[in-house]
Amino acid sequence: MSKASPRSARERARDAREAAYRDAVVDAAERLFAERGVDATKMDDVAAEVGISIATLYTVFRGKADVVDNVHRTRLAALTLPSVEAAERSGPADIRLREALRQGIALHLEHPLYVRMLLREGFAWGLRSAISAQSREGAGFYTEGVGGALARIIQQGTEQGVFETGSAERSARAVVMLQQLHLADWLDGDERETAEEVFARYWSDIERLLARRR
Repeated sequence: MSKASPRSARERARDAREAAYRDAVVDAAERLFAERGVDATKMDDVAAEVGISIATLYTVFRGKADVVDNVHRTRLAALTLPSVEAAERSGPADIRLREALRQGIALHLEHPLYVRMLLREGFAWGLRSAISAQSREGAGFYTEGVGGALARIIQQGTEQGVFETGSAERSARAVVMLQQLHLADWLDGDERETAEEVFARYWSDIERLLARRR
């Protein structure tokens, strides 16, 4: 059986160029979506923002829906990771949930344009159907991060006796809806609060929501 021939220098250069274009397009699209909204942003606008031709843009992305999905994939992969990792660890569920949500707030504040983009689109973060209508990528990460990881941690906390809640999945939805509220307050306050300040008031609401036993 013959071995596959090594990739040529030209192929490697092409792949590196496409990767650079992809990163630049995701960043530019995120800025435009945050400023104008997804519907009002055209592919021509994205190409102009990056400084490439529309033809070049279409060699990397199939269309605007593909660009939107890539923005969500890039950001949500990092934003959902703390919850997924916390669900897989052992130990007191309230401590794991607190750390996951603290990291989540910090990561959101590192990407204010993405937060603004999400809020501008005007859908409720706690509704999977609303997110599905916006992005296939968003729906997938919602299922993994909210319906999966957060709900598992809350259920574990209920079983450990540190939370009191009737439905772990419904509580997980409420957790992300509260996150949406506090991040909106942060944006309305001209982003002056630190991540720790935003998290402090957010966690206070979470403790009341889940009737956490101190």
